[in-house]
Amino acid sequence: MMTWVFIIQGVMAIGLAALAIAVILRYHR
Repeated sequence: MMTWVFIIQGVMAIGLAALAIAVILRYHR
């Protein structure tokens, strides 16, 4: 029943990680 909550949290965590990586890459260049 709580699987959707974990799935949503996982998607949000992946999205935040992707944004952080993109920002780091932009700052690195």
